[in-house]
Amino acid sequence: MDLKSKILDYEQNIFNEFTEKRNKLIKHINEIVFSVLTQSQLDNFICDIKMVLDPLKSSLENMDNILTNTDFNNNNSHNDIKDFQNIILLYSILNQNRN
Repeated sequence: MDLKSKILDYEQNIFNEFTEKRNKLIKHINEIVFSVLTQSQLDNFICDIKMVLDPLKSSLENMDNILTNTDFNNNNSHNDIKDFQNIILLYSILNQNRN
């Protein structure tokens, strides 16, 4: 199997899993009686949904990056990963100092 086939197969597997879970989520949302939720529960639900949707938004932006980065010289994704790693490292250092 060549690289292109592996990438497309990987993407298809993720998409299939996403579709299955999305359908379950939609069914679950339809079963929730929002009028019965307390404000705190509603806030938690909204945050949970936001955690699901925000990565989708990021994925769309990343797809745009791939589609426009046709010469593959744009290294913004590398910089983003480095920034994230630095934040995690800083957090772990600060957290160790607290203990």
